[in-house]
Formats: sequence, C-alpha cells, structure tokens
Amino acid sequence: MLRRLSAALTAHTHPVTPYHFADWSEALDALLALGAERPAPVVIDEFPHLARANPELPSLIQEAFRPTRDQRAKPRTRLSLYAACCSARHFHALLQVGRHRR
Repeated sequence: MLRRLSAALTAHTHPVTPYHFADWSEALDALLALGAERPAPVVIDEFPHLARANPELPSLIQEAFRPTRDQRAKPRTRLSLYAACCSARHFHALLQVGRHRR
C-alpha cells in the first residue's frame, strides 16, 4: 500500500524526487504537508481493511494529526476515513429503494 500511495502522491504533486515512503509515519507527514499552502482534503477509502493490515495505523494517524504537533501548526489538511458499509449489490439495492421513496 505504501508503494501505491508513494506513486499516487508523486503523480499528484510532481515533486523533484519521487516519493518512496519507508513507513506510515513518513507517508502521513507527506499527506499532512499537502495542506501547507491551502486547505487539502485527503480521503482514505476502505480504512478498516487498511487498519486490519496495518494495526499501528490508527495510532499513527492520531499522532500525526495531533493539534499540538509542530508539523500541525500551519497545515490545513483535512482527513476523511471511509469504510464500505455493504456489498456493491446491496448498496445498489439501497439506491433503488431510495429512488422509489421520493
């Protein structure tokens, strides 16, 4: 996952040297830095699966986004963690039900 995140962030920001995150702390610092000049939303989809594979991740996120942390003084990065609530078929059925209730 860190390799994919490194590649995606490199493609998004076009740094002088590509990102190659060694660990989640390094990756989170880079995500936090996205908001240095303007507000930056960061969305992590399927977070429960990611946290299951990387049990230290929730604590690292909490530490990285701690308001009193030095790196947190200026950045305005907003983190959203998403979880799939159901299968695609079930979700589609819920959308159909919602459409008929209007």
